[in-house]
Amino acid sequence: MQQRCGWADRNELVMNYHDSEWGVPVYEDQLLFELLSLEVFQAGLTWSLILSRRSALKKGLANFDIDQLAGFSIADTQLLLTDPAMIRNRRKIENVIHNARQWQQQQLGEASPAEQLWALQRQQPLGLEKARNDRAKYTFIKQTTALFYEWGIKGVGPKTITSFLQAAGFINDHEDNCYRQKEIYLSVHTTGRI
Repeated sequence: MQQRCGWADRNELVMNYHDSEWGVPVYEDQLLFELLSLEVFQAGLTWSLILSRRSALKKGLANFDIDQLAGFSIADTQLLLTDPAMIRNRRKIENVIHNARQWQQQQLGEASPAEQLWALQRQQPLGLEKARNDRAKYTFIKQTTALFYEWGIKGVGPKTITSFLQAAGFINDHEDNCYRQKEIYLSVHTTGRI
């Protein structure tokens, strides 16, 4: 039996997420935005709950399509608040819609949000291997948090940003004894894409 990160054995949904998604480097704006949105919804809740509601969140929030979400109105928000399958937190829903607009603005620049984030990650000596250099990891998290504040992203702080960076593979924080830690490390270093 393969060893996983301690948190990944809570239930099958969490285990599958850990084994197939968590910590895999993401280079596409759309998926990065979805992961960020899930982290915004997760604040104060369990990751297990977020994963169990992921399909409902995707359905209600236009599959996290940045352009569609950016066009959501107050009436759309009201409708979402009546859907029992949704996480009915007005502030979180409004933050995700607001963040879609901010993300969309960043896509108009010379570098996409994904390109900006990966460029920032490359400035740190932590690579994608296990971040043993806590100072470099802390600096990267702090810089990313500042960048998101500069973009006008709402509903995030250092803890949410850390979770996002781990989920999207900017930081490989799989435990040393977890089989995914080495798989992701080897995958990244074999392809040469960081």
